[in-house]
Amino acid sequence: MVEPNGTLRMVISDQARFPGAIVQGKRYPFYRHTAGMLFYNSEGSEHGGLIFGGRKHANGTVSSDGHRSFDGYDQDQTFSLEDAQGATG
Repeated sequence: MVEPNGTLRMVISDQARFPGAIVQGKRYPFYRHTAGMLFYNSEGSEHGGLIFGGRKHANGTVSSDGHRSFDGYDQDQTFSLEDAQGATG
C-alpha cells in the first residue's frame, strides 16, 4: 500500500521479493529468508511486521518460525512475539 504522496505504508510479499530494510524512504539491502507483511510509518520507515516460514530440509529435519514486531520511532523492535523450531539452514 502506498499513500497518494508516494510514501510506502505496507508491503505483503513472498520470500523472493521481500524488501530489505527501509528507513525514511531509503532502502538498505537486507535479505530475509521468509515471506510476510511489513508496516511503515508516515515517513516511510519500517515500523514492524509479521513474518513466517517453515520447511522440511533435505536431511529430513524441519524448521518453522513466526515473528510479529512493533518498532519504536527510529528504533528497532521495541516489542516482539517470536516462535522458532528446528534448524535455521
